[in-house]
Amino acid sequence: MKIVYITDQNYIQYLNMSAKSVLKHNPQAEILVVSDKPLDIQYENIVFNPPQEFLSQLRFNPNDRLTALTYYKLLLPTLPFDKIIYMDCDTLCQKPLDDIWNMDCQYICVTEHYLPQKYPNNKSHALMGFMLMNLKALREDDFCNKCLKNMDYKQGFWWHEEGLINLNYQDKLTYIDKKYHYCKGRGNYYKNPIYDKDAYILHYPARTKRFMAVDLQKMGL
Repeated sequence: MKIVYITDQNYIQYLNMSAKSVLKHNPQAEILVVSDKPLDIQYENIVFNPPQEFLSQLRFNPNDRLTALTYYKLLLPTLPFDKIIYMDCDTLCQKPLDDIWNMDCQYICVTEHYLPQKYPNNKSHALMGFMLMNLKALREDDFCNKCLKNMDYKQGFWWHEEGLINLNYQDKLTYIDKKYHYCKGRGNYYKNPIYDKDAYILHYPARTKRFMAVDLQKMGL
């Protein structure tokens, strides 16, 4: 089981917490960390040096919370593996992930956004903070270039990597139960909320990150 994160030096504290929780419940998991520069970490560090052609296509506000590193999700199929689980660093794993790892995954398995009505035509919109990815199929489908082809779509949220994947891969996403990736503090926004403790992966968006260390302690870590 290969678990992949993408981070820079600023998120290492969250990476370390998340990886500890993964290994507690999945001791056989292999932790891989993608970055744009070498990091001083205990896990295998894979440094991506994307071509200028890729970087020149990116469009984002320099004052945005997202950086070019966020778009490295589009480059994950270049990793030499057939399948990975991708996780954002601000997540904790609360259960074994074998059920997810063994799922039939045509391209990408994801959970639906907790506010689907926010998006055009009320179409399903996926959260990309946790993904089971069939890298072999995505490589063969030219995933990165297909995602980038609509970079100049007029609605700003499509410029983020999550929007690009949703826009260009909507018909190729497999939606899985929200228990596999659930956002802390967002229960009131879900149609059918669950208890945080029942989530396989609990995501800590925005200000909820301050609860990560507390919840990790509750795990005995």
